Amino acid sequence: MSTSSRRGSTRHPYMDNVPLDDTNDTIFLGESEDEDDEFFFNPVRSATSETRRSPSTTTPAGEYKTLPDTQERIYVSKPPWEDKLSQDHEDQAQSAEEAQGFSILLLLTNGLGIESVNNQLLADEFAREGYFVVMPDLFSSDPNSPVPSIQQQQGSLLARVKSLAISSAAGFMTDMWVARHTEERTWPMLVNMVEEIVDLYRPRDLCVVGYSFGGKYALKMLQLPISASATSEQASTPTSPSVTPSNDDPEAQLAKSPKSPSAPTMPMNVDLSNPSWAPLILTGIICHPSLVDPKDFVGIKKPVLIIAVQDDPLFPMELIQTATKALTKNTVFHDVKWYDRKLPHGFAVKGDYPADNRMVTENQTHAHREVVSWIKSFVA
Repeated sequence: MSTSSRRGSTRHPYMDNVPLDDTNDTIFLGESEDEDDEFFFNPVRSATSETRRSPSTTTPAGEYKTLPDTQERIYVSKPPWEDKLSQDHEDQAQSAEEAQGFSILLLLTNGLGIESVNNQLLADEFAREGYFVVMPDLFSSDPNSPVPSIQQQQGSLLARVKSLAISSAAGFMTDMWVARHTEERTWPMLVNMVEEIVDLYRPRDLCVVGYSFGGKYALKMLQLPISASATSEQASTPTSPSVTPSNDDPEAQLAKSPKSPSAPTMPMNVDLSNPSWAPLILTGIICHPSLVDPKDFVGIKKPVLIIAVQDDPLFPMELIQTATKALTKNTVFHDVKWYDRKLPHGFAVKGDYPADNRMVTENQTHAHREVVSWIKSFVA
C-alpha cells in the first residue's frame, strides 16, 4: 500500500513519548437548569433505544452501496477532496497512488442503523471534515424501531393510554431485537464486511468511531492484534467465497451486485480474532456505548477516546472506572470526556431536539469536535 497522502506521510506515534492522560473532564456548555424540562424525563427503555425524530429539512449527501461478496450494505460519504481527485485527470499515476493513500473512518452506528437520517447526517459531517466515511449496516436491514417520544405521549387521556401501550410493546420488541443481534452474529458479519471494504478501497489506515450499539464493536476492533497472522481461516478454506483483489474502480465493483431482499449473507471465513486488516487500525472512539461489560476493555491495544454521560444507566460510572483501570494497567493511551448528567444517552448523535435546548445541541457540537480532534492527532 502507498504511504503517500494529501495530508502528509507521517503518522502520530501513539505509543511513543505520549504520557497517559486519565483526566476525567466534566463538560457542560448549556445554561438550562430546569429540572422540569420535558426532554430530560424521556425514559431510556433499553440499551438501544432512540427517541429522536429525523430532521425534515436536511438531505444526506452520501449514498448506499452493496458489497459484492457479503451482499451487505454500506453507507459511503465522501470528503470534498475525493471529488476533486476523481475529476483530476492530469496525472493519472499520481491520482491512483493517492487514491490508495487515504484513511477510512469506519462509523459504527447506534441501533437505528444506516437507514437513520440522523446517522447519515453524522457520517456526512465527518466527511466534511475531510474523512472518507464508510458506515456498515450492522443489522442486515433490520434496525431497531424508535420508542415514541414524550411529545408523542402528550394529548388526551385516551391518547396517552394508547401511547403507553405502544411504548410497552416497543420495549418488548426492542428486547426481541437485541436477541436477534447478538455479538455472535454481529461480529463475524462486521469482520467480513471490513475485509471487503479494505479490499475494495485499499485505504492506508482505519479509524473507528462507535456510537451506542456500535461502541462495543469499536472496542473489539481495538482488541485485535497489532500485526496480522500469516494464515487465516480463509486461506485454509479455499472453497469458500473470498474477495479477489482487483485494480478495477471500487465504485464499479460495488455496482455489479445489487442486493436482493432475499440474498443471504455469504460467509467469507476471515480469521475473526486476527483479520488481515487489524494492523491498519490506528485508534478508536466510543461515544456513550451500550451493551458493554468489563471484558470489552481487557486487551485493548490501540488508543481510545471515551465520550460518556454522568449517571448513564447504559454506561455506568462503575464500568467506566473499571475500564480506565484496565487501560492504565496496559499502558494504553486513552482519555475520558465526561458530559453533564442531564444529557440523555445518545446525545452525541445528531437529532431533532427542541430548538430552545441549547444544552443538548452545544454539548453535541463540543463532543463532535473532541472526536475530530482526537482523530486528527493520529491521522496525518
